[in-house]
Amino acid sequence: MRKGIKIIAIVIIIVGCIILGTVSSGGDHSNGKIGEGVKVGFLEYKVEEVLDAKELENIVLSKENNLAFLAVKVTVTNLDKESTIIDPSMFQLIEADGTVYDLLTTSELDMANRINPKLSKTGYIIFDVPSLESDYSLKVSSGFLSMGCFPVEEKLISLIN
Repeated sequence: MRKGIKIIAIVIIIVGCIILGTVSSGGDHSNGKIGEGVKVGFLEYKVEEVLDAKELENIVLSKENNLAFLAVKVTVTNLDKESTIIDPSMFQLIEADGTVYDLLTTSELDMANRINPKLSKTGYIIFDVPSLESDYSLKVSSGFLSMGCFPVEEKLISLIN
């Protein structure tokens, strides 16, 4: 009898998380622009500038290959009352045709450290892309700590001036 009650309680919790996730994940996915702050969960992202491969040599990367590089200078502000970690999975580059690019590396934006409440970190996130001729958007998320019953919130920031 007690085993049956435990199973029913677990099922109710799982269904509640699914319903909460379905309702919450339908949030605002509106695009932001360069220079505008975009709030995602307890974080605010602001793209300061976008540099292409021609401008990258003084920032990071000395690789010689056929790829192009796109560096996005971004400021991340922690709006929460507790510290948070910036994780590389919180950033993806989305090409106009829907192709998704993962982060190649960072410069100055230390992914291993925490951001304390009400503080910001600024640095470059760098992506290798096949061409600089396409239109790109930066997809930012509320992070892996929002998993479980709290769905990850995501928004797009247009990298077109």
